[in-house]
Amino acid sequence: MDNTIQIIEKPEWVSWDDISAVLWQAHGSNREEGMNMKHASFSGEEIKEHLEPSGKMFVALLDNKLVGVAAYQPKKVSFWFGEELFAYCCFAAVLPQYTGKGIYGQLVRIREDSARSQGIDKMMFNTHPRNSRVIQIAQQFGYKKVDFRAGRENPWVFMVKWLNGMPYSESKINIMYAKKKLQLQIKNTIKQVLKKGGR
Repeated sequence: MDNTIQIIEKPEWVSWDDISAVLWQAHGSNREEGMNMKHASFSGEEIKEHLEPSGKMFVALLDNKLVGVAAYQPKKVSFWFGEELFAYCCFAAVLPQYTGKGIYGQLVRIREDSARSQGIDKMMFNTHPRNSRVIQIAQQFGYKKVDFRAGRENPWVFMVKWLNGMPYSESKINIMYAKKKLQLQIKNTIKQVLKKGGR
């Protein structure tokens, strides 16, 4: 046993169900805190279908044991700065007993390198606003909060990283994020007031 982590594109012998199991286990603490991440409950077949036809899945292996995963899918998304092509980052997780070893960082880097090779220069993902650990890690890797949107069960923070440098000032990005968050809060407050008034 050499304790060398290998980060590669998913080989055939790693099953989609293995990937699903890693996601489920790694997101256990999120479920305990009431942060249900939809992708963490996908079956192996659902993950595969979600990434087809042009998405990529990367795996972290320790002595051929699957310990981490991360994927992306080319996707057009609209934000306040327009509709653009992003590498939508998804299905990212490291088993709890292997966190703090730099595995997630290696997965982030290989995902970014792969997106660049496909001509994509922007990375994007969304997460629960209370998922502070992921938000902090993403910020360390250069991701910026750009949007705050309503979801079916909870709101989502959207984060973007421009691989060729930010085209906007830090203050503009922060102002636009705060504006989007405030707009959603006002909208939710109005909904609550109208709901109470209708009783």
